[in-house]
Amino acid sequence: MTNRSVVIISLVLTACILCAGTSTAWAEHRAGTFDVTPWLGGYAIDGDLPYDNGWTAGLSMGYNYTEKWGAELSFNYVDADYDGPPLITGTGIDFNDDDAAVYLYRFDVLYHLTGILPDEVVPYLAGGVGMTTYDPDRKGLDSDNDFILNYGGGLKYYLTRDLALRGDLRHVIDFNSQGSGNENNVLYAIGLTCEMGGKPKRAEVEPAAVPEPLSPPAQETAATPPQPSTPPPGEQGSIVFRNILFDFDKSDIKAESYPILDEVMDYLDDHTDIKVEIQGHTDSIGTAAYNMGLSNRRAASVKKYLVDKGIETTRLEPMGFGLTRPVAPNDSEENRAKNRRVEFKPIQ
Repeated sequence: MTNRSVVIISLVLTACILCAGTSTAWAEHRAGTFDVTPWLGGYAIDGDLPYDNGWTAGLSMGYNYTEKWGAELSFNYVDADYDGPPLITGTGIDFNDDDAAVYLYRFDVLYHLTGILPDEVVPYLAGGVGMTTYDPDRKGLDSDNDFILNYGGGLKYYLTRDLALRGDLRHVIDFNSQGSGNENNVLYAIGLTCEMGGKPKRAEVEPAAVPEPLSPPAQETAATPPQPSTPPPGEQGSIVFRNILFDFDKSDIKAESYPILDEVMDYLDDHTDIKVEIQGHTDSIGTAAYNMGLSNRRAASVKKYLVDKGIETTRLEPMGFGLTRPVAPNDSEENRAKNRRVEFKPIQ
């Protein structure tokens, strides 16, 4: 293996390690993302060309304009051998196969086939134009630059919100500048795509519905703890606020929710003997384990807000329930929005 090959492999592995350190949140293919993909694979070269097949390492950088359409610039280095005419003409004798490098420079357009498989699995079609350089390490031979077209496709499998395992297969048509006709090569590779930025396909925010009024508890007696006057069916003992808002995959409370939380604060100020359990809930998008953690973080954020406003921390107990307690089927965006909620349940 040449020193050049060692350097390129090291760079690709470094890029993979950096990508692997990204967010662990649940994900899908998103519009507005910048992508970086390091590659390892192989390049099968047409038998009419004086080069043997070789392994390849590369790097792609792209941008997704929409959920479907994206563009990408790619560079590939191929570690190949030059297997040209014999050193002694007319004998068929060749004393060595010389090292050679092949470089590919491509600009491609990608079309993602979203919506036909689960969100974390995204097939795509691709095609584009570029140049290739053949650089034989043999004295007396110059490098050769050819125009290329390519087409093919691949698959992205999202491991996290910003990290996807990616496989890619391309037919590369080489318009040989030496006039021997077009050559047909095949590029195949596996990569690790790191995505940055972008917007979720379905932003996880609560609907802007009119909040349910905060009702005072029933007349207090020694035997009956205070409760809201008419809690919704199936939610007895809870005070429900469905417009406490969060950005997608965030636990930071949106400013639109502050008036509702201030109403909760006023209620607790008026009923100083009540403790409440702050219950966080999510819809069914994402894994159960991830949604459980997200609901816990959101409940903790609500507690912090109320404590910062002067409510004693001992009166608030945050609890996440993830996707385990839906109040509607998770079969539409409207119903999923109902399940993304925070409830306050009196516990004393």
